[in-house]
Amino acid sequence: MYREASIVVCGDVTHFWADGIVCVIGALRGCGVIGASLRLLVRVSAVVLGLVLTAASAMSQSANGAAEVGSDWTLPRTAWGDPDMQGVWDYRTMTPLQRPREFSGKTVLSDEEAAAYTARRLAEAADYDRSPSVHAKWWLDPGTSLTEDKRTSLIVDPPDGRIPSLTAAAKRRNAARGEYRRAHPSDGADNRGLSERCISFGTPRLPGGYNNNYHILQTPNYVVIVSEMVHDTRVVPLDGRSFPDIAQWHGEARGSWEGDTLV
Repeated sequence: MYREASIVVCGDVTHFWADGIVCVIGALRGCGVIGASLRLLVRVSAVVLGLVLTAASAMSQSANGAAEVGSDWTLPRTAWGDPDMQGVWDYRTMTPLQRPREFSGKTVLSDEEAAAYTARRLAEAADYDRSPSVHAKWWLDPGTSLTEDKRTSLIVDPPDGRIPSLTAAAKRRNAARGEYRRAHPSDGADNRGLSERCISFGTPRLPGGYNNNYHILQTPNYVVIVSEMVHDTRVVPLDGRSFPDIAQWHGEARGSWEGDTLV
């Protein structure tokens, strides 16, 4: 895990690492996709999602061999001197994206509340009739614990832990889109959703039923973030190049080092 704070800006989404905590700060615009099907049809500024980032059991060691954090920990570096963030990172968690109504006004749970909530969620997941899936149960890997601070939601801003309501104009656009899809569900491939066609599950990628891993790769001129889900890959050039006119599914990312912080 990395004790030095590091920031990666990927198009409209910022990932913040510090002591194993990652916050995703996104300006979600237009028809940005969250998860499998939720579309925000209004510009939502400064939506902050807090995720606990833990190293996967198969996490690769850094180039200089650092593997565990201890009192003598030093920032691992690549062969060319940049902070080394490479490896496989697991972001599974049972903490919901939005704060459940039962926890309204409560930011974190007590140990007793967390234990009861976790037990209930595990029991629900084990009951296939209550939580059906297109995949076999052994395929699913949604996580079995809450974030370390026992947060009631991944969203930390707005303070109520809820996704802001759509504007009236956005609701009208959403209704019109739904009406068109009901009338033209399968006229062609473009009528089906991006996730259904395994093209993209959107940015930022949120914890789900399976494939909750990122693989981070680095070269002197690029940082690459590979999502296990449909192998979405965000390539972040570090050479200050201009932005092209070709639109990308996940925006167009640029980054640069400011000391030991990747911005």
